[in-house]
Amino acid sequence: MTRMRTSAMYSGRAPVRTATQPVHPTTLVRSVVDGLDLTAVAGRMDGRLRADLVELVRCSVHELTETSAGADPEPVTDRIESIARGWAQRDLPVEILHRAVHAAVSSCLQWWARGVVWSDGRIVRTEGAGLIDVLRTLSAAVARGYAAEVRAMTAEGRVAAATLASGLLAGCADGTRTAGYAAGLSNSYLVVAVAIGAHPQESDPRLDARVVARRKLRRIQAELATGCRPRPLSLLSVDGGTILIPAEAPAGDADPAAVEQRVSEWIDRLAHVAGAPVRATFIEAEQSAIPKAADLAHELLDLAVHLGRGPGLHRFRDLACEYQLSRPGRANLRIRSVLDPLRGEPTLLDTLRAYLGSPGTQEAVARQLGISVGTLRRRLVRIEALTGLDPETATDSWQLRSSLVARIVTGTALHKAG
Repeated sequence: MTRMRTSAMYSGRAPVRTATQPVHPTTLVRSVVDGLDLTAVAGRMDGRLRADLVELVRCSVHELTETSAGADPEPVTDRIESIARGWAQRDLPVEILHRAVHAAVSSCLQWWARGVVWSDGRIVRTEGAGLIDVLRTLSAAVARGYAAEVRAMTAEGRVAAATLASGLLAGCADGTRTAGYAAGLSNSYLVVAVAIGAHPQESDPRLDARVVARRKLRRIQAELATGCRPRPLSLLSVDGGTILIPAEAPAGDADPAAVEQRVSEWIDRLAHVAGAPVRATFIEAEQSAIPKAADLAHELLDLAVHLGRGPGLHRFRDLACEYQLSRPGRANLRIRSVLDPLRGEPTLLDTLRAYLGSPGTQEAVARQLGISVGTLRRRLVRIEALTGLDPETATDSWQLRSSLVARIVTGTALHKAG
């Protein structure tokens, strides 16, 4: 590595220096550290952190000046990497380390330049290149150490988080499962069931759909790990899974509207980074009730998917009626039987589904089906004749709609020939 020396700062033709008072390296190091902006770590400043900064600046000054006597027992770059790894372990900002290195280089340059009368531009260019080389080496050591530790922590933390999430969903999480996961356990969670749609590029024949899907999943996992606070736990595949968000207040104490808004914003962010539609439902539960809450959340999600609900968060209250209609029992059998007379009439079933699912006029429904309004009316009359229920009245349409929903969510064939 190219170094600059206080005894002969420039090689070749030396510049002319005027008399200046030499600055002791210890004094220079102390002044650099004292001048750093440490606002970002003001609440965490301790003796160890300051010692790290002093050692980092000292290493940087040494690399520029070679004022230390004797051979170093440990290479300077190794010591810098070690400091950076320690900061990554404590989740301290790497920007401060970079600023310390730059401040050290800047202070050394200012010290040297005070007594120099520049007489040769070639010398300035030559030694300027050496200065840049030193700065590049020091900055690379900081980045290399910090990034290596982050990668190791990410792998370890991901395994620990998955283990903890599995334990919570199985109802057997305990303190031993939190090892390696800094966030630890919360008393209550928002249990979110998510269905992740396909990215547009997954259908591109020129690309490997599995690779595109894995990249989509990694973007979601990265957003959950770095962009969401408090940090959630998750068990996800490329198609969806479960996310456990630590609740900010005990279950039942938080404002329901605020909680729903918070989860809805999270789902929108995940859909944005994934570049794919995301549907979700959630249930708030105490830690011990997570397994049952997860089952319910996924039942609601399956219901939303079967009903063709679009992307976004689907709240329990929006699916409560449909959920109740899907419960097995005599009432469910009775509701499903309402449409038995239409089993051999797929055209009438499609017409009924379009009519009950549209908030518009008969003209709009007819355009959707590609038929005339007169044909639509004749089909509605035929439906009434077969079922005994008039789709144009509020009471009868509710029964017809309930039967449609019950059949959809239970998987009962609608187009089976009678």
